[in-house]
Amino acid sequence: MDYRQLHVVTGAFGYTGKYIARRLLDIGHRVRTLTGHPDRPNHPV
Repeated sequence: MDYRQLHVVTGAFGYTGKYIARRLLDIGHRVRTLTGHPDRPNHPV
């Protein structure tokens, strides 16, 4: 089981949200993104 902390980033397809999500992933956190655009892919980075 993966016990790393999960972070949820809203607005991850925007400029700031994309940067925050990437930084969290780069330091080893699990990241879940939320979007109001169901036709977009499930990863912003």
